[in-house]
Amino acid sequence: MRQPRNALHFFHAFLLTVLLSACGGGDGGGDTALTYTVGGNVSGLTGAVVLQNNLGDSLTVAANGAFAFATPVAHGSPYAVSVLTQPAGQTCSVSTGTGTVSGNNVSNVAIICSANSYTVGGTIAGLSGTVVLQNNLGNSLTIALTIAANGAFTFATPVASGGAYSVTVLAHPTGQICSVSTGTGTVSGNNVSNVAIVCSANSYNVGGTIAGLSGTVVLQNNNGDNLTLSANGNFTFATAVAYGSPYVVSVFTQPTGQSCSLTNNTGTIAAAHVANVVIICAASSHTLGGTVTGLNGSMVLQNNGGNNHTVATNGTFTFATAVTYGTTYYVTLLSQQWPNQTCSVTGVSGTVTANVTNVAVNCLQHATPRFAYVANTNDSTVSIYTVDAATGQLRARGYVAAGAQPYSVTVDPSGKFAYVANNGSDNVSVYTIDASTGALTAVGAPVATGTSPYSVTVDPSGRFAYVANFGSNTVSVYTLNASTGALTVVGAAVAAGIGSVSVVTTGTIQ
Repeated sequence: MRQPRNALHFFHAFLLTVLLSACGGGDGGGDTALTYTVGGNVSGLTGAVVLQNNLGDSLTVAANGAFAFATPVAHGSPYAVSVLTQPAGQTCSVSTGTGTVSGNNVSNVAIICSANSYTVGGTIAGLSGTVVLQNNLGNSLTIALTIAANGAFTFATPVASGGAYSVTVLAHPTGQICSVSTGTGTVSGNNVSNVAIVCSANSYNVGGTIAGLSGTVVLQNNNGDNLTLSANGNFTFATAVAYGSPYVVSVFTQPTGQSCSLTNNTGTIAAAHVANVVIICAASSHTLGGTVTGLNGSMVLQNNGGNNHTVATNGTFTFATAVTYGTTYYVTLLSQQWPNQTCSVTGVSGTVTANVTNVAVNCLQHATPRFAYVANTNDSTVSIYTVDAATGQLRARGYVAAGAQPYSVTVDPSGKFAYVANNGSDNVSVYTIDASTGALTAVGAPVATGTSPYSVTVDPSGRFAYVANFGSNTVSVYTLNASTGALTVVGAAVAAGIGSVSVVTTGTIQ
């Protein structure tokens, strides 16, 4: 069917309009209906970047070089190129990416891509000074001891994604050593924060030299870490000592027959090994001495013909000069200044292997007569005398009444009491002796005995008294009161032979 004439005419007019528009013609409108491409150049790209123009018309670019968006932009319209999706591990920036299309294709948009960079760091613990770290043999980072020093740290210079990092210690803190863990790797799209630095006190050896040793010595450091040495020369303890800690070297066991002395053996560990402890061993010396008993005055002891030592008191004594280990000693009594006593020395000789303490000096006193007493049978008295210590001459000091016909006088070992056997009155008179004058004072009434007592004997212990009864042929036994001298009879008299006149005891009653 043929189209109406007027419809065909309208179609031809529309087609002409379109053609004129495409050729830039028209009726006075100029270039306003023309469109132009927008593009530019990409550089540094290592992956794929997605660009946009005017927040649309996305364009994926996977190679460096020229690019152009598919959709043109009309003359006079704006354009704005941006990055929609960055390439993996890179950041692309846009320059000259905005403007207005003006009669030409846009081809100067510049997309510049570069690898991303990330910080490298971690944590540090135990630091007590200043440590210098470095990354990739450069980029040094000093971490000083401050409140925040033990904690997080970060190197100032970042590392590009895909680049290697290697954190090491360039300078350790004084007296410390720092170790690095998880300190190497490859940066991959994130900051590195897991490098761990742990610092601890450094340890140093303690030792020195030993000389003069002729046996085996055992040393200790800080009361432990025993070290046995049997040769002269250098030595070092097995266990190191931490920086800042004390050390005390001592001799735990001396060598046999020697004594080892130490110098430079104490101190505090600085940032260096200790090698100046000096130990000198020499033959040991030992003291020589013992005890003195019973001495009343003074005396001079001598060892090995010399080394005189004056002793004036009882108790322990020690010669001033020590005796070398392994040598002999011989102690003698050189001189003595005392009245009425005899001293003997035992344990006088031997070989020195340790301190000698068993030399014994025992002195026995010889009593000096001071008072004398005489039993007077016919006048029933006891005469009292003092004795001249030099000549033995008696000087009369009076007398005291006794029982009937006293036959004998006895003094107990303490010299405090006197006992008189009264033959005519069958009893014993008891007296105390005045220590200054020798005067006798009766202690109570006389004590009964057997018939015709002849003598009184007091045993050496001063505990018991015995009376020989001549008339009844018996021995009476008594206990003696050490405080008052009083006698107390012990049972019945003991039978003896005919005409008993004296009793003697031997030893000390136990």
